[in-house]
Amino acid sequence: MQGNRLFCNHKAISLLLVVLLLAISLLTLLSCRRGPDGPPLHFTEENSGQPVPESMLYNLAIVWRPGDNTTVSLNPPRFSWPYEPTIMLEQGEEKDFLPVRYYRFQIALDQKFESLLVDIVETPFNFYNTLPPLPEDRPVYWRVGYYDPEQRVLQWQKTRVFKISPQAMQWDRSGLAEPKFFTDEHPRIIFNKDNIEQLRRLAVTHPFSREIYERVLADAEADLSASWFANFPRTDRVPEKELRDLYPDIPPWPDPDGGDAPYLLIIERLMNMAFAYMLTGDERFLAVAGRLQTVAAYGAGGETSPTGLGGNEDNVALNEYLSLFYDWFYDHLSPHGRSVVLESLRWRTNHIVNNYSWRQRKGTRVYPHSIAVCGSSHPFENINYTVPAGLAAYGKGSVFRTTYQLAVNYYSGVNNPFGPEDAWNEGPDYGLSKFKWMIYAICYYDMSLEGANFGLNPFLAEIGEFFTR
Repeated sequence: MQGNRLFCNHKAISLLLVVLLLAISLLTLLSCRRGPDGPPLHFTEENSGQPVPESMLYNLAIVWRPGDNTTVSLNPPRFSWPYEPTIMLEQGEEKDFLPVRYYRFQIALDQKFESLLVDIVETPFNFYNTLPPLPEDRPVYWRVGYYDPEQRVLQWQKTRVFKISPQAMQWDRSGLAEPKFFTDEHPRIIFNKDNIEQLRRLAVTHPFSREIYERVLADAEADLSASWFANFPRTDRVPEKELRDLYPDIPPWPDPDGGDAPYLLIIERLMNMAFAYMLTGDERFLAVAGRLQTVAAYGAGGETSPTGLGGNEDNVALNEYLSLFYDWFYDHLSPHGRSVVLESLRWRTNHIVNNYSWRQRKGTRVYPHSIAVCGSSHPFENINYTVPAGLAAYGKGSVFRTTYQLAVNYYSGVNNPFGPEDAWNEGPDYGLSKFKWMIYAICYYDMSLEGANFGLNPFLAEIGEFFTR
């Protein structure tokens, strides 16, 4: 792969995680709650002891970025702004649902905004970043107008100004406004018709990849004779304890702190077998397709449903798995099979995007812990697992298009909902796992889209360095 994309190969990911695991000093998780028992949400020169750039004024919020009167080292810079113009929510709003917001976003060469460079008349995102490079070493002005949720009156906020350093790294993101896949056919996530044989050779010739390859194949071959594979559950309504009694060879739950999720464990093993097929082309592993189609047919309310629909937070992993399955096995599914998987992916994706992580109440309201407002663990985790659907099923419905746009703008403009700029205020367990899931999600996009180059995002290197302090 090209140099600026190397962060997305498996070895780079592994080395990054090793570095993260060696981190010995992390900030304590800060709460979004205000009040005498919680840390301050607002940093100032008085309570921090030093000047604070505008983009670092709040420790848990989507902020004004780039801050006013700053010089930036990325062209174009990463843009974001608060969901509500006040940033700090009014008393009572922290428990209530906020209205759905739309914004007008402008960039210009003059304070009157007559020499417009960018004019996005309406966007639902408070982070807009599919932009071309901007003029360097001169004042550039930007502003955001908030449409009143009821009367649709535009309320312009303060005009901000920045300069782009002549030495700034250039990352042209204008091509991401619409996806330009390496191929319009399936598969297109990681594997495609032009690279699959090269990746298969790499899997067996590269020492690091070979180790993973052998483990993947060993597990897949063993699972072909597993009782749960031979007589795969037709429903996810059987209680978990009964499922273990029916299939004693389901792998044990790996978490030393306890718990269990046997359905998720066997579905993960199915995805391992799907990966084995992609790595080898061994048709024995095609048997996994029928089982994964059965999983896709599980309806809402069962043991594999996501948070809010009867299941637990870990089940959101099915959004990722079904995205990959739909893409990788598209040519091995019948039209009916594709429809079953796509519809499952649709309701699961819609739930996370419009009822949990970004918006809530069927897309009509926004919770203060939305990824658009304030950093919160589970909404962030769930969106990272869900965004592959925007690649696998783009063009198959508005929710997939929205998911794609949400991902490319968020991953190039925000990335971090857990602390001020270039920091991550979560402990080693949560911090490492959330950062890992974000990297995986970004890699799917970087490895599927021409000219994505997410490795040019300075946040990824900066936060990696932060974790080693």
